[in-house]
Amino acid sequence: MVGLLVVAVGLGGGGCKDSGPGAAYYGDQGGEKVLSAEGNGKNPLRARKEQPFFKLKNLRKGGRKFGKESLSVDWEETKTGERPQSMFMVVKSPDKHFRASQEVSFRAAPGEKSGTVTLEVAFGAGSMADMPVDVELYLAARNFQWSDLSFKLSNSVKLGSAEYTYARNWTEQETERIAKVIGPPATTGAAATATAGTAKTPPNAPAATATAANNNPAPGSSTPQLAADFGEDTAWAGNPSGGSPQRTGDKDKPLLGFNYRMGDWAGGPCLAKLIPVFSNSTPPSDQKQVLAKPGYAAAGLQVHADTVVRGVQVIFMKLNADGTLNPADSYVSEIAGATSATPQKLGGDGRRMVGVHLRQGLIIDALAVVMQKR
Repeated sequence: MVGLLVVAVGLGGGGCKDSGPGAAYYGDQGGEKVLSAEGNGKNPLRARKEQPFFKLKNLRKGGRKFGKESLSVDWEETKTGERPQSMFMVVKSPDKHFRASQEVSFRAAPGEKSGTVTLEVAFGAGSMADMPVDVELYLAARNFQWSDLSFKLSNSVKLGSAEYTYARNWTEQETERIAKVIGPPATTGAAATATAGTAKTPPNAPAATATAANNNPAPGSSTPQLAADFGEDTAWAGNPSGGSPQRTGDKDKPLLGFNYRMGDWAGGPCLAKLIPVFSNSTPPSDQKQVLAKPGYAAAGLQVHADTVVRGVQVIFMKLNADGTLNPADSYVSEIAGATSATPQKLGGDGRRMVGVHLRQGLIIDALAVVMQKR
């Protein structure tokens, strides 16, 4: 039997140095090689100065779960920083039976600096239940402000001869987008004052208020934030024992709709991403959007779910001048995703919807609606 070769890649420097328009924002890349921005647009961005960095090691095959093999890897946080809203392990393989790239949610408890994570990955179907020989894994992060951009927060580890992925420098356009949210770069070794979960409004941007006359704030004026401390949850739709928790929203701005991306589970379509929208902006290229008519805001969802969330329809209500909703003037959106036999109504009682609480891994296992407190 041929053994599996486990390699930690990219350590030792080389490649493009701290240069380009984003140089003042760059953080630690753990000594790993960094590529230039030109010609490497599909690679993840290098880490930001305020972000943490992790060292991965000892990637190995784990035990079987649901008839499929799993991966285990040891991790250590080597640079402390502001942990992003969404961190995930990227799993890649050139095997023809394997999806080119998969994302598996990663979450460490506050204060936890090292550990082992076991990943359940959809390696194949039917008889293809074993992990491919050639696999690469690294940790990345994404922020709701730029859901089309990911930042590489660890070295790569791999099994066999899989190709590895290096982070790259930022383009001028990407640097401008990031700077509009997090502000000027830190001038010392301290982390930037703008955290990954909080968006800054550009100095000259007009204030947005929750009124019927202005229910479509300027792009960037409000983005989903970690929402552990406001609103109240409805019941769950789907399977709340699956995935990792992710509760986001904005208690002050009207929720105008969602960006979403489809996935596949058990041979059927389902939602893989659902991001609250608080501004009338264009969705990323890999996502679709369902948005309120002018003067309306979200009041709840009709959720199509079984063991996973297949799709949602947004319940929109007329937005009054004082920021409340008018239940007598409402409508239900077209389906975002796929349908199920019996949709479940969450919210829709006349209060504003202020966010969503997801249980998510590769796809959305369950969701609850976060409503204004009574």
